[in-house]
Amino acid sequence: MRAKCGVVARNPLVAQVGAETLRAGGNAFDAAVAMGFASAVVEPAAAGIGGGKLQYVFVTRGGRAGCIDAPVVCPSGALPGSYEIDPTVPRGLFGFRGVKNRENEEGHRSVAVPGVLAGLCFALRRFGSLPLPLVVEPAVELARNGFKLSWIDICHIASSQALIARYPETSAIFLRNGQVPSPSVQFPLGEDPLLLQRDLAASLAGIGQQGPDLFYRGDIAQAIVDEMARGGGWLTREDLRSYQPRECPVSVMEYRGFKLMTGPDFEIFEGLGILSNFDLASMGHNSVEELNLVAQASFLAHGDFYGYLTSPDGKVPPLDKYTAPGFLRDRASLMDPSRASFPALFPEEGASPMLGGNTTTGYAAKDRWGNVVTCLQTHGSVFGSGVTVPGTGILLNDQMLGFNPESGTHVSIAPRKSRPIPGWPIIGVGKDGRVFALYGPGGNRVACALIQAVINIVDYGLPIREALLSPRIDCGSVPGARNVILADSQLPRAVVEGLEAMGHRTMMVSRSFVAPGGSPHAFASPGGIADADDGVGLSGANDPDVDGGLIELSLPG
Repeated sequence: MRAKCGVVARNPLVAQVGAETLRAGGNAFDAAVAMGFASAVVEPAAAGIGGGKLQYVFVTRGGRAGCIDAPVVCPSGALPGSYEIDPTVPRGLFGFRGVKNRENEEGHRSVAVPGVLAGLCFALRRFGSLPLPLVVEPAVELARNGFKLSWIDICHIASSQALIARYPETSAIFLRNGQVPSPSVQFPLGEDPLLLQRDLAASLAGIGQQGPDLFYRGDIAQAIVDEMARGGGWLTREDLRSYQPRECPVSVMEYRGFKLMTGPDFEIFEGLGILSNFDLASMGHNSVEELNLVAQASFLAHGDFYGYLTSPDGKVPPLDKYTAPGFLRDRASLMDPSRASFPALFPEEGASPMLGGNTTTGYAAKDRWGNVVTCLQTHGSVFGSGVTVPGTGILLNDQMLGFNPESGTHVSIAPRKSRPIPGWPIIGVGKDGRVFALYGPGGNRVACALIQAVINIVDYGLPIREALLSPRIDCGSVPGARNVILADSQLPRAVVEGLEAMGHRTMMVSRSFVAPGGSPHAFASPGGIADADDGVGLSGANDPDVDGGLIELSLPG
C-alpha cells in the first residue's frame, strides 16, 4: 500500500529538502526540522538560527495534538526604562511608543534570546526519527556551496541595504563591495548571483555534530556574548544557557463542524468565533456583506489583542476569556451587517514605515503515517537586527521590538520575560477526518489572512489552493491608520466601493511587482497543505507571490 505524503514551503529549495527527508524515511517532524534549517540558509532575510521564535502545531498519527513553542525571551540585561522614549519616533508595529534611534528595532539592543535553533532541536529530539547530523546536512551543503539569489532575495537586500551596510560582517555576506547584487535580467543567458555562507556552513556542521549546546553553551555562545558586549547589547551567557523551548497543549475551537487547533493565542479564534454568529455562506464569497463582517470582526479581535498586550501587570486576562461563547456573542452584538461599526482601537499613532510584511517563513509536512506539522519561524524584521556574529555567519533577531518600552504592562521589558506572539499556525480536522494545516508569514497581517483562509475552506468549501490564492482584505495592521481596510486590487472595484458606501475607509493595494506602488509583501503570505477531496491525495499551495509550492510523494505506507 502506498500513502500520499508531502511538504509545502515558501522557498522551492526548502520544499526539496523536506521532500528528500521524507524519501529518506523521515517522518513529518524530521522533514519540518530539515526545512527549518534549510530556511535558515536560503531565506536569510526571514528566518535564521539566530531568529527569535519558532512555532509548531502538530497532530500525530495517533490523533494527539500539541504545540512546540520556542518563545521570544527578553535578555536579563534589559531592564525597565532601558530604552529612551522619543516622541518624534512613530509608534512601532505593535502600537508601542517609539524609541530613540529605534534601538528596539535594529542593532545590538534589539536582540532577544535566540529561540529558533533550540526549538528545531527540541522538535527533532522529541518527535523525530532521524539523527541531527543527517537532518542538518542539506542546510550545510546549501550554505557551503551556495544558491542562486532570486529577484525577491535581491529586493530584500536592496530594501535593507542601509541596515546591512552598518555591520561589516553582515555586509560581507550580502553585499558586493558595498553594493546590492545585480539580478539576472535575461535568464538563462544571464548569470544569477550566488550567495555563499561558509561561516554559517561551519556553524551548522558543528551543531549537527555537537547539538544545540554548541550554540547555547559552547564556542558559538561565547562568540554571541562577545559581540553583544562589543555593541552594547544585553544578552548574556546565562540567558543562552537557560533558554528552554516547551511543548504545550493546543487551543481548540469548534467552527462549523471543524475542530481547529492552534497555539497559545486567541486573536484568530476570536475573529472566527465572532463570525460564527453570522451565516457567511449565504452572503457569497468576497461579497460586500461578507467582507464588511470580516473587517469588523478582525478589527475587534485585533483591538482586543492590543488590549491584552497592554494589560497592567498583575491584571492580565486569561486567554480563554476572548473565545468564551458569551464574550463572542457580546462582540458580535457590536457589529452591524449593514454598515461599518467599530470602536476606536488604538492610541493616536504617527505614520510609520514599519508595516509588517513577509519577514517570516513557514512550512508544513504530512508523512506516510499520518503525522501533520505546520510551522512558523522568524527573525522579526527583514534581516533582523542586522548584526551577524563574527566568525559564525549567524544573523541575530530583532525581537525586542515586540516588548513595550514603557513599564507596567503585560509585555513591558523585564529580564527573562517572554511575550505572547499572535498568528500561530492552525490545523483543522473535519468530521470526515480530513485535515488541513495552515501557516501565515506576514507580521501583524497574519490574523486577518488566516481568518479568511479558514472561512474560504470551511464556509465556502474552497480547495486549499483557491482558498489561499483568493484576493482578500487586511484590517488593523497599518500603524497610524488602524481603521483602514487594505483591499487587494484583484477584488472587484464594485465590492470596494460597496465597503466604502457602508462607511469603511479603504486603500486599494496591488501585490504586483510592476504596478505603481505595488509589492508582493503588501499582505501576509499564507500557505498550507490539505487532504484532497478523495481522502487519499494531498493538495497544497502558497500565497501566489511565492513559489515554494507543494511537493507530493507516494511512499510505502
